[in-house]
Amino acid sequence: MRTLKIKSTVPQAEFHALKQRYRGFFAGYGTGKSQTMADAALMDAVQHPQALIGIYEPTYDLVRLIAAPRMIQRLEENGIRFNYNKSENIIYSSTSGVGDFVLRTLDNPERIVGYETMCAHIDELDTLPAI
Repeated sequence: MRTLKIKSTVPQAEFHALKQRYRGFFAGYGTGKSQTMADAALMDAVQHPQALIGIYEPTYDLVRLIAAPRMIQRLEENGIRFNYNKSENIIYSSTSGVGDFVLRTLDNPERIVGYETMCAHIDELDTLPAI
């Protein structure tokens, strides 16, 4: 298994060490919530190299401004080769032992169909309207 370079604060490291199936990282503005999500998604992709990892933001603009750049940064920092298909919002890993990532929005949940992910990482959940 690949060793990842992940620099975490104490709360982020505690979150990454949790073994619960469903977990959440709640913190204030500028505390690294999106970075924590990207790191957790990368860890899942290494632990499950055949998997498709779901990464979700409230809007397409946030996928483009937050999720995609952070995932690309983390992949590059860890020497993982990839191809980012911007039109499909999928990051295909071309490094053996690392899964792929699908980036989607939550502004229209009915459109989250037609694919299977091993897990979902959701950012900015608190900004979504209550259903």
